[in-house]
Amino acid sequence: MMKLNIGFKSVLCALTMMVAVPVTTKCTQQAPATASNAVLSCLKNNKVAFVAAAALFIIDTRLRTKARDSYSMDDLSQDFNDLLSSLNILDSKLYKQLCFLFDKYIIGLSIKLEDCTKKQAEDEDGMVLTLKTKKLSQKPFGVYGLFDAYVLSQVKKFTTETCAAAALLYVYLNYPAAFLQGAHTGAEKTLNVTVTQS
Repeated sequence: MMKLNIGFKSVLCALTMMVAVPVTTKCTQQAPATASNAVLSCLKNNKVAFVAAAALFIIDTRLRTKARDSYSMDDLSQDFNDLLSSLNILDSKLYKQLCFLFDKYIIGLSIKLEDCTKKQAEDEDGMVLTLKTKKLSQKPFGVYGLFDAYVLSQVKKFTTETCAAAALLYVYLNYPAAFLQGAHTGAEKTLNVTVTQS
């Protein structure tokens, strides 16, 4: 028989209760129309989306908390031979093998970069030059690990570096009066002076 730990059973029970029990609430006040409220209302009204978001959160948490390891595709046939050698569906060996395969090939490993310094040769002035760089300490592996390394990390860079500038440019081009008013208000708050318009 399959043995599950108490943490897994409690999470499974909580997810089952959230999906199975319909909740009716009455709201006397309209919620502000923001992107986060739209996402929350979609997840609250759509049980499949809620389960998918919960599964994505669990997979992402597992990816972030895994210890350093090294996987390769060389032992793929051996992994599946081990899976097919245990034919009993209620066997704990089969359960462990399925968890290992899911953990290895679906969740995978995240990319890990470490800061390192390399010392260069001495200069003619006698100074030692050091170069700060990043070292790849763990390669990404698995479906979600590769997706995280090559898609999500690039999206994160894009949103933090360019979206704020693009929003500022959009406001400046489409609403110049509001942009200038916001700049004057920001200058007043920052410098504690009154900015006069001419």
